[in-house]
Amino acid sequence: MINIKTIKNLYKNEIQSFLKTLGYKNVSKLTSGKDIYDYSTINHFLESEIAKKHGNLNNKNLDEFLYKKLFFDKNNYHYIYNLSSFFSKSTDIEYSSIETHLRDPALKFNMSIADAFPSKPLDLCSTRVITEIIEDKKFVRQLQFLFFIEEISFNKKGNINLFCCADFNLSEKFVSFKFNHNLIEDLDNKTKTLDNLVNKLQNEYDIFNKLMIRITTHNETVIRRTIQNLFVELSDQAEKLLQNQVEPSVNEKIKDFLSETNIPQTADYHKQIISVIYQHVSKTFQDTLFQDGWAFRFVFKEGDNTRASSSNDDFKPIYSKQVYWNLKELMFKSKGTDFIEAGLLWNTKDGISPVAVKIEQKNNFLIVQYYRRSYNLHRRREKEHYVLRKIREGFQGK
Repeated sequence: MINIKTIKNLYKNEIQSFLKTLGYKNVSKLTSGKDIYDYSTINHFLESEIAKKHGNLNNKNLDEFLYKKLFFDKNNYHYIYNLSSFFSKSTDIEYSSIETHLRDPALKFNMSIADAFPSKPLDLCSTRVITEIIEDKKFVRQLQFLFFIEEISFNKKGNINLFCCADFNLSEKFVSFKFNHNLIEDLDNKTKTLDNLVNKLQNEYDIFNKLMIRITTHNETVIRRTIQNLFVELSDQAEKLLQNQVEPSVNEKIKDFLSETNIPQTADYHKQIISVIYQHVSKTFQDTLFQDGWAFRFVFKEGDNTRASSSNDDFKPIYSKQVYWNLKELMFKSKGTDFIEAGLLWNTKDGISPVAVKIEQKNNFLIVQYYRRSYNLHRRREKEHYVLRKIREGFQGK
């Protein structure tokens, strides 16, 4: 039996696209329902197809589809915590050493997501592990727990199961509590829910005790400095590229101009003219110039004042905006600037580009939001790992 309140986490067109990949025809008619919010027809179709002995749809491929959606694609709002300890002091944990613990029935290892019928808040629905083979040995790289949070009423879809994926990245020593932002946007008890999840995972009397999990939040100042480091790193790279597009004689021409107009030859005036040139070049080349990536928005505080960029809905580089150059010197100071938000786009390597995220600080929370762009869904697992690696580098000030 399939849990229809879980299926409602997905849009109908996502389910229909999945069924098309399995070879089904006219799926829009087969799964239409009375209206766009009626999922009963879809649910009936899925159950009837799975019941067939040799049907295209089966428990395995349905579970793989739901795993990709509910552990990755649908969860675009991540609260990032530090993973202080997990199972052993080493991050290189061989799968064989932890396998016995994972096979505890209470951990529901690889349990079918569609068949999960949670009865109370924070019920564990399924546990998954991502491994890597190195020299014939299997190592654990990620451990993931899907928790039921509560049943909510969402728009006209009616009651729907709200989930959280607690994703342990052992390589970067982070724990990401991943939610669907649309579903938690109006949730009043977000902080309490996170506290309860952390306490559950660390409770020595709970099913997770043998994993010896310790999770901590971040210092506000550290989070802001990390966001600044990531913003400055991309912007420094961008400015070098802009500089290469400007003819070498520009500095002499600026000096001549200042001299001819009887304006003092100060570094401040020189920088202002250069910034106008760079702004023009950036606008001319747009994103074709910045191959590694760029910043497209920022929010930071100077004392009690909040300074913000214009919102770039098209995710274009911020360097074509005057506000960037007006505030650049202030933003790049090592002290006195508190970054609370940045919009960053990285053109990642190995064919998994690009990825666009908003990184923000709220109290002691580091939050990463993945924008709803089609390219963000492509090889999402690798992209999430890439972003966490960049954040770890930002923590270390690289």
